[in-house]
Amino acid sequence: ASAVARAYAITRETFRFRKLWSAIEALDNKIDAKVQTEMLIEINRLAEPATSWFLRNGSHPLDVSSLLAEAKPGVMALEACMHGLISETDRADLDQARATLMEKGVPEDLAKRSATRSHLISSLDIVRIASKAGIKVEEAAAVYYQVGTLFYLDWLREGARKLIGDNHWDRLAVFAIIDDLYGHQRDLTSAVLAEAKAAGGSLAAAPAIEAWRAKRAVPVQRIDQLFADLRQVGKVELSMLAVANRALRSVME
Repeated sequence: ASAVARAYAITRETFRFRKLWSAIEALDNKIDAKVQTEMLIEINRLAEPATSWFLRNGSHPLDVSSLLAEAKPGVMALEACMHGLISETDRADLDQARATLMEKGVPEDLAKRSATRSHLISSLDIVRIASKAGIKVEEAAAVYYQVGTLFYLDWLREGARKLIGDNHWDRLAVFAIIDDLYGHQRDLTSAVLAEAKAAGGSLAAAPAIEAWRAKRAVPVQRIDQLFADLRQVGKVELSMLAVANRALRSVME
């Protein structure tokens, strides 16, 4: 319990939840209470995975000060540049969420901050990747998001979320695959950046990823064909996710 409390405290300060809570509460009797509730729930959707991240990736007992010093500046830097780096689909979703909140009376700045929450689930991985590689968060984020687009990881996760149902074991299986897909994106990004730095090549997303792919022509060609086949099917099923998960793991071997 103490570890969970520490992890939550780090999460709360890293993502500046208190400021968001106060700003949302200040809208009492100014906007529909249902809208306020939805905004608070959106914060919780980030709080839970972020707290779990610190529990899994921090050295125990968790040092609140040092982990906060590592995470908070990076997350703030990512928030500032994320809109221009995420995929076109995610950017459209973010813009739509912000516009919807503004239509319901939420001030523009708060609407933007609230809409961004759902896109920050990967932020801690990105900040840690940047720290280990000794590069700017913006550079790591550009590669991370491009990897997600190129290997259809965003598409797979979105399809997986649509499969979450009432069956306990199916839910666990889907959640496990979603976690694996985030892990693949993190590991692929780290591998691309490590290889680019070792070779003295460009750390820009496109050339760094292309150089990494060029050295793995056969497995990359296989996985490209697999995703082409999956995209033709359209609707993602659990069996497809299992195959894609295995293929992504093999391309890292």
